[in-house]
Amino acid sequence: MTIEIRHPSADEWRAAMLMTASVFGDAPNDDDLERHSKMLVRERFYAAYDDDVPVGSAADFPFTLTVPGGELPAGGVTWVAVLPSHRRQGVLTQLMRRELDDLHARGVDSVLICPVGFVADHLEIRWDLDTQAHEKARELGMRFSRIEMPNADPAFVAVLATIVRRVLAVPSIP
Repeated sequence: MTIEIRHPSADEWRAAMLMTASVFGDAPNDDDLERHSKMLVRERFYAAYDDDVPVGSAADFPFTLTVPGGELPAGGVTWVAVLPSHRRQGVLTQLMRRELDDLHARGVDSVLICPVGFVADHLEIRWDLDTQAHEKARELGMRFSRIEMPNADPAFVAVLATIVRRVLAVPSIP
């Protein structure tokens, strides 16, 4: 399998966004896509293509981080997704490497990864981010860190238990 990582053309933009949304279980309407198009910069949005079909994506939006003593260029990495049919085949690794290369080229020298789609450490966190993305950032001379995942934190588990109890208390409709 040969995967091509590139910016979607104007004609491919909608399909790439729809693929990404589908990975998250979303079915955006035209208004949603228009709103996303205003936030995302197509030239900072990468899609992974398998025979011209989008199978993964990663994007970042530019912003400036104000810190004591000045401002730093930053990039908020977002819309990271890979179709289930293409997971564990290096697609995420290729996307994250391209993102890190681009951020570095834009003068970003520190990366904080916040994988908000996950609640526990697992293979994609430990290998793809903590190992491969961290090594790539180090090659580029960038600082790299990741937020801690909730895992089995007692407060997090208590919140989940409360939600489950509420859902189970609602009679199901036959």
